[in-house]
Amino acid sequence: MIKMAEYYDIIIKNGLIVDGTGNPRYKGSLVIRDEIIVSISGEKISGSADKIIEAEGLVVSPGFIDVHNHGDLSILYYPDAPGFIRQGITTFVGGQCGNSPGPFGEYIGLPWVLSDLYEEIEPSMYVKEWLQPRDKLNERHREVYGWEIDWNTMGDFFHRVKDNGIAPNYVPMVGHGDIRSLVMGPDYKREATDSEIKEMVQHTRRAMEEGCKGITTGRDYDPGIWATFDEVLECAKAAARYEGIYQSHCLRTGHRKPRRPGEWPPKKTEGVL
Repeated sequence: MIKMAEYYDIIIKNGLIVDGTGNPRYKGSLVIRDEIIVSISGEKISGSADKIIEAEGLVVSPGFIDVHNHGDLSILYYPDAPGFIRQGITTFVGGQCGNSPGPFGEYIGLPWVLSDLYEEIEPSMYVKEWLQPRDKLNERHREVYGWEIDWNTMGDFFHRVKDNGIAPNYVPMVGHGDIRSLVMGPDYKREATDSEIKEMVQHTRRAMEEGCKGITTGRDYDPGIWATFDEVLECAKAAARYEGIYQSHCLRTGHRKPRRPGEWPPKKTEGVL
């Protein structure tokens, strides 16, 4: 028996320990004090706790990290994120594929969680428009959810999430698609000018300063497919100045979008940028 302090907040005992280091699993127990794991042991743990969890037949492991996720687009609607927690996912990296919950201006790019609302305000048989006017979207959004998408920057969004509460840990990335839409509006189906790229760089820097960990792109669908290599590079370089990373939904399938019957997809392209 190992000597340990007599009282803890939580004891989890008799579980199958998988510690994430690559070591073989083993049966054991762990103790928690002040929200910190203070010991893990394969031997019997003495002492008592406010809460004792019998983990016989269960696996005790670190929380899983989902490194490619769009949960940030739905976290204000489902702050408890039961789909994550029940799978053992305790951290997710959001803002993928160039689509993040900001920064926003007069228009808002289509987040998948609001696809039905977009269809209601702009019925379409095949292809939904990427951008919708914020006022038009909020009118219906307010009727359905009782609140509006009223933030502009990623920092504003983080405050909303904090006030609303959140169960999993959230690693934010800023989406190049939303930055491009903020700068160019509905006129995004073209190459950006030098001045527009400079403005995108400024928005990237602001998002990084507000807490984002990098920038992502969606290079095979709107609006990211219209960006040039230099545009993407400048935004990635801006994120790199803050030790941010670049993640790409690669440019391989051609323009990804719903297609009318008989409309063939474009030829696949080479490369990721």
